[in-house]
Amino acid sequence: MKKLLLKLNQNITAIQITSQSEGVSKNIGINTQQEDEKQKQIERENIYQEGYQKGIEDAIHALQEPIQKVVLKLENESRLLQQKWAAFLQELEPKIASLILKITEQILQKERTAGNYDIEKIARNVIEEIKAYPDVHILELHCHPDDMALWQNHIDHAQGIHFLCNPQIPKSDCVIHTNLGKILVSWEDRYKQIEKLLQEN
Repeated sequence: MKKLLLKLNQNITAIQITSQSEGVSKNIGINTQQEDEKQKQIERENIYQEGYQKGIEDAIHALQEPIQKVVLKLENESRLLQQKWAAFLQELEPKIASLILKITEQILQKERTAGNYDIEKIARNVIEEIKAYPDVHILELHCHPDDMALWQNHIDHAQGIHFLCNPQIPKSDCVIHTNLGKILVSWEDRYKQIEKLLQEN
């Protein structure tokens, strides 16, 4: 009887051990399956993320090409417009200069006729230019009768200058005779100086 009970006890213990081992195996199998599912889920998420990123990159690339074409077209049109504008200005420049000269001529003529000119300034410029040459001495100054008093007031009489009226000389102009030759101070000279400046610029 003892032997029988001992044997039964051994069998029960063996069944318990076997049962416990199977439980552990089942647990291990379940854990492994869960880990596999997690890994697959991670892989699926990575694939999705890569696909999403590639989709964005493809969309940006697809948009960049037409935008670059538009930018290049605008740059070309801008260059063409600048060239046309430069050609237009170059063509217009002589006309503008001519118009300025005509307006200047009319203004100067009007001012001269009205007597609105500065003899003092003209005289000062003439004297300064002559003083630059010490060997030059003024002998006579011929001017319009209306300008005689103005010229006399602004040029030193001590130099022994003779002032002579000449109605043929336009107002604001004068002819200066020196020991080395004649100097013409004229409105036309000033006009030509303006014309020269416009042509140079």
